[in-house]
Amino acid sequence: MHALSAWFTRNPVAANLLTLVVLIAGLFSLQSIRIEGFPALPPSSVTITTLYPGASAEQVDRGISRKLEKALEEMPGVKKTASFSEEGVSSVWVEKVSGFDLDRFQNDIESRVNAISNLPQLADRPLITRDEFNVEALLVQVYGDTDTATLQKVSRTVKDSLLANPQIARITPFGLLPHEIRIEVNDAKLRAYGLSIQDVASAIETASLDYRPGSIDSNAGKVVIRADQQAFNSEEFAAIALRTLGDGTRLTISDVARVIDGFEEEHRFARFQGLPSVGMLVYTSQKGDLLEVSKAAHAVVAELNGQFPQTINIDIWGETSIYMKARLSLLATNAWQGLLIVFVLLALFLNFRLAFWVAMGIPISLAATLILMGDRFLGYSLNDITTFGMIVVLGILVDDAIVVGESVFATRGKIKDPIEGTIVGVRRVSTATVFGCFTTIAAFYPLLLIDNDIAKIFASFSAVVIVSLLMSLLESKFILPAHLAAINTENRPPKSWISILWHNIQLTLTGGLSYVNKKLYQPLLDKTLRHRYTTLLIFFTMAICGLSMIENGWVRTVFFPEVPGQIITVKLRMNSGSPLNLTLDNLKTIEVAAEALNSEAMAELDTD
Repeated sequence: MHALSAWFTRNPVAANLLTLVVLIAGLFSLQSIRIEGFPALPPSSVTITTLYPGASAEQVDRGISRKLEKALEEMPGVKKTASFSEEGVSSVWVEKVSGFDLDRFQNDIESRVNAISNLPQLADRPLITRDEFNVEALLVQVYGDTDTATLQKVSRTVKDSLLANPQIARITPFGLLPHEIRIEVNDAKLRAYGLSIQDVASAIETASLDYRPGSIDSNAGKVVIRADQQAFNSEEFAAIALRTLGDGTRLTISDVARVIDGFEEEHRFARFQGLPSVGMLVYTSQKGDLLEVSKAAHAVVAELNGQFPQTINIDIWGETSIYMKARLSLLATNAWQGLLIVFVLLALFLNFRLAFWVAMGIPISLAATLILMGDRFLGYSLNDITTFGMIVVLGILVDDAIVVGESVFATRGKIKDPIEGTIVGVRRVSTATVFGCFTTIAAFYPLLLIDNDIAKIFASFSAVVIVSLLMSLLESKFILPAHLAAINTENRPPKSWISILWHNIQLTLTGGLSYVNKKLYQPLLDKTLRHRYTTLLIFFTMAICGLSMIENGWVRTVFFPEVPGQIITVKLRMNSGSPLNLTLDNLKTIEVAAEALNSEAMAELDTD
């Protein structure tokens, strides 16, 4: 490293070119790097979902969930299983051990589930899916004082428009009712024509087909045999013939029943701003950009807003991108504030240009870190964890540069040749700065070795800190010396009034620092060295007191701190069998209380 550092010092063009390349590449990396709210994790579990229409929770548990759990017993790679049985639905969650191949894990589960022969006949085939890690980007809410059909139709148009945008990969709607065609038969008319419900069902089954049984090859050509009278809407179902009457007229379903093109009747309701609504959770994909997803959703909503009746509104809320933008703004603010503080402090005690190049270690190190973070190298994104790592490491990035700069400044006073003086100054502190950097890296490195989901989240934090420290070390050894060698450290008499003022400030502060060093620090250091056991005992006692404060609860300890969120969630759990009207009344009470709280907060904050 000494030889390479000396080469860069003697060849400042190479150091300047490296600086320019790093800054430009870092700027481009900042424009292209993925931005997420939370780091995406690879899936480590599989969910088996089985529908059992009409069955109670106990029947689902006894007939499906327990049998699935039994089939998965002693399967290789299983870490833990859990089942959830509710009315009509069984969900079995299976987590794999760390390091086990997920494809093999899912295939083994499918083989064992398919081998079960005694599942209820009315139950659907089990659906096996991987539990992909999804991060909510925002919520799109379609609401208004309108009829259900209009709201559902507009909501489907909004959903299709959102999914048509390439930036939006996944949406989970709530309040969106399944479409259905309902046939309400009139019993009196059926009896008048001598028909039964089974006759109507058979007519529908016979007439509404989409089937291709095959083809016939002959000398005349190929004849395709198919039945393609599939009915799709209410008019086509209403026109299905039941029989031909004696006068030659056709009796259709519309003569004995009412055909309604509508939606399934579900006891699920969604409201927004006190009005009926349909909501849509928009997620970012594993390689998606949070800000791009937010921008795409806003563009789609802005385009659709003028196309629907005035009674329909489309709003976006619960955006994670707002929080992420604030986090990035905090990172930028801390970076330039740290750069400014380092520059001012060094300029007050050392050379002005030396202070500038030492402070430049912050943007150069961050730019190099952003280059290595991208998908081309380490594959990290800018998210809650990585930006927190950058904010934490900002105060450490210039440590090596400050030590090198001060050493070069002191050595140049003894060696007049600027290049040789710089090389000697860098070499004097080279071992100390390298070991100082690696001891800090050693504190963060163990997080990379823990193999579980929580550790994988914090591994990105540790990786960003380690990469930033290494880039700072390399910058202080290869780029900084070349710039310091070009600085004239000789004390020239100031000429302008600004330089005279600055020189006087430097003399005053240097004198004050020298006084503190000689009159306070050195005497105290001398006493601590002469009474080293007493000093050790004092610090040991302070450590014991600190630990006791944690043990006695004077200092709270939590794994994750309580971070204020954007959304307040209220869950109402009713007793099984409670009437729907009672549930709706309770929900209305909660909604009224929420509106009152919102009005109170708006009045207090003087906002709309």
